[in-house]
Amino acid sequence: MTKRVVALDIGGTFVRSAIVDGDGACGPIHRMKAPNFLGSPRADRSRLQGELVALVARSVTDVAIEAGLEAPLVVGISFPGPVDRSGRVVSAPTLWGAGAAAFPLGRRLKEKLNSAHVVVVNDITAAAWYYSDLVTAKRFCVVTVSSGIGNKVFDRDHPRGVLISEDGYGGEIGHVTVDDSPDAPICDCGGRGHLGGIASGRGLERLARKRAARECGQHPESPVLAVAARNPDAITNEEYLVPAIRAGDDFASSVLEEATRPLVHCLATMALGIGIEQFIFIGGLALSIGEPYLETVRRIWSERASYHMWDERPDTFFVLGRSGDEPCLVGAGMVALRHYAGGSGL
Repeated sequence: MTKRVVALDIGGTFVRSAIVDGDGACGPIHRMKAPNFLGSPRADRSRLQGELVALVARSVTDVAIEAGLEAPLVVGISFPGPVDRSGRVVSAPTLWGAGAAAFPLGRRLKEKLNSAHVVVVNDITAAAWYYSDLVTAKRFCVVTVSSGIGNKVFDRDHPRGVLISEDGYGGEIGHVTVDDSPDAPICDCGGRGHLGGIASGRGLERLARKRAARECGQHPESPVLAVAARNPDAITNEEYLVPAIRAGDDFASSVLEEATRPLVHCLATMALGIGIEQFIFIGGLALSIGEPYLETVRRIWSERASYHMWDERPDTFFVLGRSGDEPCLVGAGMVALRHYAGGSGL
């Protein structure tokens, strides 16, 4: 049986690829821009899908050649949206926007990559399998805070491990409506007031720009508002919000708290409903902010989740994924190897 797999993590912004071995070790990572709908007409969805298939196929070939792998290749792909058991993408709002039809990504890639065994799973499903080898909690939840919001619950007593339905749904809390106001932010999927349009990295930027327009004079020391005074649309997570939050900037920190509050409410509902023992935060925004992100989550939790069972909860109830890890990328490789060997993981 093969011990190495070509793994790819398709995100809303980047596609990353590497060789993953049977022990979960990851080789050098190659990163490319993902073709997404931002700045592209919605009518170009089929073109974007074709570009993605071509990019992934090219990347698989390049990585395999570089690693000296020969056919038959095993390919594991993590994808930022619900995926059914056949590898069909049900929706992909961070890549293709609202209303795109289901897309048979697994089948298209198998056609493109002759003699390849291709397994496509949701990215957080892959991450949950990755963390199942690293944490001791019996039932835990992985939450990604990145271009969008997503989650997966892993239950060691469940035959499939990750709790999802046959058609790929489960863990899509990013599409829970948390704001019913008529001017609520619009999610990438087209829904108004969805959690993913508010608590995600894209949501944080939109909220900061909106608030900056009316609060420029209230925090004169804030570097974020100094930028906003010139051009609110120039506020970005990478350049301004994340460094400001890490530095304790009052304005940026209050924006993070406002954006994160509905996410914590959803997590409290989940914890009460099915009994979560630990939440693990991953994703570009949460991990780049680091401990200040967890501090914000814990502060909101302590204010709102006052049920007596949580009075003695240790700080380990909320944790960050390990910095530098590649849970979605490595997890996709792990699931592909398990599937190739006839095991579970889908």
